[in-house]
Amino acid sequence: SEVYFYEKFAQVKNVHFPKVYGYDFEENSDYKYLIMEFIEGTMLSSMKLTEDENNQVMYDLGKAMAEMHNITCDEGFGYIQNGLKSTWDEAYFFMAENVIKNAESKNAKIPCLSEIRKIFAESKDLLNTVQTPHYLHFDLWAGNVMLKDKKLYALIDCERAMLGDVMGDFISLDYTGAFN
Repeated sequence: SEVYFYEKFAQVKNVHFPKVYGYDFEENSDYKYLIMEFIEGTMLSSMKLTEDENNQVMYDLGKAMAEMHNITCDEGFGYIQNGLKSTWDEAYFFMAENVIKNAESKNAKIPCLSEIRKIFAESKDLLNTVQTPHYLHFDLWAGNVMLKDKKLYALIDCERAMLGDVMGDFISLDYTGAFN
């Protein structure tokens, strides 16, 4: 899926994405590989910026996100590697159930699980107000935002990219607290 999203995001003009030079993920292959362009620059998480520089980076990131979110798909919602679903609620519930199953397989305690599932069920109509799958990076934390000369240069690490509600990218923006 990462290759697929890098190819789709190549049409974005406001920020650079690594070019993919070659890959092989076939099951019967002896060696699985992904060869892509090296991205020079510094992660936003490692950069000290003035308030004005940070504001400009955030503005440019917003423009890049808007351009990414204008790319739509009619194939379905969710993660490509898990199989796309016809509605956003179906994809969202499928992703949530995968997280729950993963936690349960590790014997993690999930408090209020029945209440969580009830909230999901009650949210179906709200989720389905999203009618068109949009391309999301879905891992836009400061470590995946690359700067060059204190300016937005590239976005990396698309292995969590998916098709869904653009609000997903705004949720993932602040994993590290770098975005104020």
